[in-house]
Amino acid sequence: MKEIKEYGLHRSGTNFLRVILQENYEVILLTNTGGWKHGYYEAPQRLGRELDVAICVKNPYAWLLSFYNHLQPEKKISFAEFLHQPLNLQRPERQDRALCADGPAQLWVQMYEHWLAIELKDHRKFLFRYEEVLAEPRGAIQQLVKELGLQRRR
Repeated sequence: MKEIKEYGLHRSGTNFLRVILQENYEVILLTNTGGWKHGYYEAPQRLGRELDVAICVKNPYAWLLSFYNHLQPEKKISFAEFLHQPLNLQRPERQDRALCADGPAQLWVQMYEHWLAIELKDHRKFLFRYEEVLAEPRGAIQQLVKELGLQRRR
């Protein structure tokens, strides 16, 4: 069965992608195997092999609002204050490098620059755009399936 390493920030569609693909296609999405799905690309070092990579991305402003609402459900600080707060995010098990940035917008830029710079020798990288999937689910998923060569579950 094909394995794909999944990356994306919190609230960017990583769980959505995993459920859609694993329920319908012959694929295993490595969410936190080979490194944290929200963290740095370290799969080859941790697993000893290269894999296809799916990167989930959400419009930066939509992501900032969603992340703010997720972290601040009671709105103890304003959105403007949230945008200027430094971030230090860690996987609960603390097995991976922390994600540190001067603020959430900087984190978005930092991580997507990192993931988009991944160079694969024998595998493919696919950018899963959350808004495109919401607007045209069938077409967006079919593009991913075609590019990564996935087979429908029987």
